[in-house]
Amino acid sequence: SDTKFICCDVYSLPEVLDEKFDLVFTSYGTVGWLPDSNKWASVISHFLKPGGKFVFAEFHPVVWMFDDALEKADRSQKRAAKKKVKEEMILQQQKQEELQSKIGSDVASSSEE
Repeated sequence: SDTKFICCDVYSLPEVLDEKFDLVFTSYGTVGWLPDSNKWASVISHFLKPGGKFVFAEFHPVVWMFDDALEKADRSQKRAAKKKVKEEMILQQQKQEELQSKIGSDVASSSEE
């Protein structure tokens, strides 16, 4: 699959990228560094397709000072979030392949006529 990496301020992303996505993912350690959560939410909304999903995983690192069990929970949460993103990506790829197959069969049918 094609992957594109973009380096810019998250608030400037709509000026740099002109696409919509089925899935927007935010990982650990981001929210505490965002000075304008409303503007951030607008960026997320801007890039989600209708019916798209926003996957959000966040813990503040200060909680890890209080209990070693939280470190284990954090690893478990990360694994679960990665699994969910992977499942969503596979589902979207399957949908795209089904659509391409349908388009291909429609084209073949029309050329036979």
